[in-house]
This record gives sequence, structure tokens and C-alpha cells, in this order.
Amino acid sequence: YAPEGDETILRKALEALPEQIGEFEKPVFLQYDANICAHNKSDRTGCQRCLEACPTLAITSKGEAIDVDNYLCQGGGICATVCPTGALKYVFPRPEDMANRIRTLLTAFLNSGGEEPWLLFYGEEAGAERIKHIIDSLPGNILSIEVEEVGSVGLEIWLSALAFGAKKVLLLDSHLIPESVENMIHKQINIAQLILQGLGFAETCISWIGRKSELTDVLLEKTKAMPKIAEATYFALSDKRKALFYALDHLYECSPEPQEMIELPSDASFGQVKINLKSCTLCLSCASICPTSALTAGGEHPRLNFQENLCVQCGLCESACPEKIVSLERRILLSPELRKDFHILKEEEPFCCIKCGKAFSTPSMIEMITGRLAGHSMFSEPGAIDRLKMCEDCRVIDMF
Repeated sequence: YAPEGDETILRKALEALPEQIGEFEKPVFLQYDANICAHNKSDRTGCQRCLEACPTLAITSKGEAIDVDNYLCQGGGICATVCPTGALKYVFPRPEDMANRIRTLLTAFLNSGGEEPWLLFYGEEAGAERIKHIIDSLPGNILSIEVEEVGSVGLEIWLSALAFGAKKVLLLDSHLIPESVENMIHKQINIAQLILQGLGFAETCISWIGRKSELTDVLLEKTKAMPKIAEATYFALSDKRKALFYALDHLYECSPEPQEMIELPSDASFGQVKINLKSCTLCLSCASICPTSALTAGGEHPRLNFQENLCVQCGLCESACPEKIVSLERRILLSPELRKDFHILKEEEPFCCIKCGKAFSTPSMIEMITGRLAGHSMFSEPGAIDRLKMCEDCRVIDMF
């Protein structure tokens, strides 16, 4: 902003600069809950989505959590959109307020006799500038919704809108949307369209309007929209994952021929955890590090449980496994019954001390340890290897 070409004006500006002290209000766009963050645990790196998505580098890794610099944050919201757990939550407005606004808008439109409502999301600056020239000529079924940034609304909002009665959800591009944000939005749209296809609906029900596209032509274009379905009446939820599955469950019930499961791209945050049953020792390292409790231990009984609707595919379990026998499979179960199923991945009877009979390990663990140490010099004397099959008390007694 320095004046150019006039030394006198420049000198006066520099003299006045030290007095230019004041205050301004900077909105805080995000809430962060470290308790459900899947970024890092036990010095192992998990989810990186928000760090990769933020175009202003406002988010940094900080131990087992992340840190958001609210002065660098410009409120684009793409970090909250791609966050799989809801640890990062957009509050300008909150997702549940946005969803309830959409539900109220659609209900009022349909109750007043409106038909075939389409939702058009656009950013408040460049997006608003793009539509202001045609606002008076928009078709009557186009319900435009101004948001801080288009990247602040994601999968759970789009699918909820369709469940509430929208026939299409359109997202308007603008020159202010960074390329990294646009790429993340396209990945989310791809997942949404795969879900719609799996439910038997047209992928064009959720679409992106590029900055080079003629807006009027797109809005008048005859492409497939949602069929007539019963509108969902539930109130929006603050839990991101539950909000998504509520919408998905409603669409599944309204679908004439839904698939029960569909495969997803490798960067999706839905899927299952698979283990090599033969090599798993039930050490339960994966369960102890899981940030969403998708993997849990069986209490006093050696067992590994899995609940797929809680899994965000962060990869912490995969990196924590000492035997490296955990793998991830990206998919989403469209069937509510299958998604909520509780699976036992592996279960064994406890291994009991060969001296006192106390349960202290698993057969798989003892088999693995004795197998690896069978040829070790410390266990070469007769009976030494059997100490590995004793509890900690009996092992000491046997040695001394």
C-alpha cells in the first residue's frame, strides 16, 4: 500500500505509520475437540486431512493434537468438511444450524406449493458477485444459500439436504476458492456421487458448477434429479458422523434398489479394518490406540471387536500393530443394519500358567514368543523355555 513515485507522500506515510495502532475483531471460525481427534496418538501419525486441506497453513501438528492459528485462519471451512470425526467443527454457522435452516427452507417452499427445489450454495464474496447479474432471472425452484465459503459445507450437509426434500445440490465455484480447497471438494463430491449411485439415484443430484461454466445454462440444463421421496423430518444433529448416517439411512429406506455396500477411493474416511487371523496375537495395541473406539478389547476375555460405523480409516491401528498384520479397506455400508453390526475379529481362550493355572496371556502370544526364542542361548537349558509359559510370579519362583 506504499505510495509510489512521490518521495514526499512516501515520507509522510512512513512518519504516520507508528501512530496507526488500533484493534479489529477477528472471527473465530472453528471449534476443536482434541478428545476425538484422530491426528496422532502415542507418537504415531494418523489423520492428516485438515493439515493437507488448509490453504493458509493455519493448522499445524502439535504433539497428539493439532493447533489452529485463528489469526491465519480465513474461515474457508474445508478443514472441518474433511475432518472425519468432527473434531474440527465449523461455527460460522454450526453444521446443525445450517442443516436445520435447509430443512426449514425446503419445508416452507414445499408447503407453499413449490416443486422440484434445487439448492445452490455460493460464497459470500465472489460467489455472490457471480450470481447477482442473474438473480432476477433464476428459475423459481432455485433456492440460493449464501455461505462464508462453499468449502464449509460437506457430505453430511449435502446428503441431509437431499433427505429433507431437495432434488439437487449445486456448489458454485469462484476465483477466490484456492486450488487445494477445490481439489478437496471434488474428492468429497466424488464420494457423494458414488453413494448416490449405490443407492440407485443419479450422481448429478450433487454437482459442481465450475468457474468457466455459464451459470444460466447449468441451471436450465435438464439433468437427472432426485425422484419424489418422503421428506425426512428429524432435527439435525451436532455429531457429524451421526448426521451423515441419519441422512444415509433415510435415503436408503427411500431407495427402490439400494446396494448394501460400495467400494470407495483410497482417501475416503469410511471402511473396515482387516487382520491376518493366523498372525494376530491379540496384543490389542490396535484397540488401545483407536481414537474412535471402532476397535475395542473384550475386557477380561482375549477378544478384538470392531464396529465399522465408527471407523474413520485414520491408519493408527495399522501403524501401531507390532506384527504388521492390520490393513484397511475403504468402503461404506449403505445398509443401516450391516453398518451397525458388532464384529468379533478374533477371539481366543486365555492362556493359563502351566504352574498355578492363572490366566495371563493368549495362546497366540505364547506361541509367537516361544517360537521366536526357541533357539536363543538364554533358553537353551532344559525347561528354560517353559518359563515363558508361566505367569510373572511362577517365573520368578522357578528361576530362584
